[in-house]
Amino acid sequence: MAQHWTRVCCVASADAFLERYCQSTVLSNSIAALQSCVDSLDLGFTMNMMLRLCCLLLVLAGPVQSFAQGGEAKRRSPFSEYPYVAPQVFVYERELFTQYKGVSVVRANVSDFETRSRIGIVAITPKVSAYLDRIDNSVHGPSSFEITDLKTGALIGKFDLGLVPESAELLFTGQSNVYLHHVPTSVCFGSVTRKFVLTGKRLVETQQAIAYLNADADIFGDIKLFSRTEISGAVVATVQEGARVTVLGIAPDSVALNPSRGQSLPTLLIKTPLGLTGWYVPSRSGGEQAGVTITQCN
Repeated sequence: MAQHWTRVCCVASADAFLERYCQSTVLSNSIAALQSCVDSLDLGFTMNMMLRLCCLLLVLAGPVQSFAQGGEAKRRSPFSEYPYVAPQVFVYERELFTQYKGVSVVRANVSDFETRSRIGIVAITPKVSAYLDRIDNSVHGPSSFEITDLKTGALIGKFDLGLVPESAELLFTGQSNVYLHHVPTSVCFGSVTRKFVLTGKRLVETQQAIAYLNADADIFGDIKLFSRTEISGAVVATVQEGARVTVLGIAPDSVALNPSRGQSLPTLLIKTPLGLTGWYVPSRSGGEQAGVTITQCN
């Protein structure tokens, strides 16, 4: 538990300043130690009560501040150290991005239930610039970012915004690399960062060992975790219903589910309460009544 050094200052009169210190280390919820310290100052009743109140506020202020800072850290974008040039857009240097001020493209090359908004022009490489558009799908989802070559109009890349569109973010380096941070469509919460590199005329995703998620989730039913995603993987652990686990990441091939390949649930790397790690493979880890709450969006 956090510890706080508490200093008590009191005014004895208008022209005299009496400073006294109580340098007892106290637990953040230990009011008794502070009250004892105040009593030792031998002050009048009113001043004594005022100082007791001040001490209480000091005790409470530390945990509240720590909590606020912790919450802020969780909300902070992984791209926050870079210039923020437009909603959901970061760049290595501001010179890489220009705000779009042309005619509306709201109905350009979209379906009846989609709208297009042009965010700006961004440098993908020193020689390749592109329009950055957001496509909002009001019916089927997900919405997406589209990147098209400024000169040819050819599509360079299209990235879905995930299940929480407003939380999706892009980072452009100007040196062929583009990073996407979002809640992937294969899970209901948690966020991952993905990397895309301009290869030829397309932005191609770099395959990671896992898409790092680091989100807590609960188990329903009993599930088995495996040493490998392949059929040859041995059982590492059996996790019982109700256990709280940490979902470390998503297998690269199921960050975006592909129903045509029989993917209805993602393959997840999980850490058990005992600290063991293993793969949750939907087709082998449990029956229809078992799974991980991170995949249950309703």
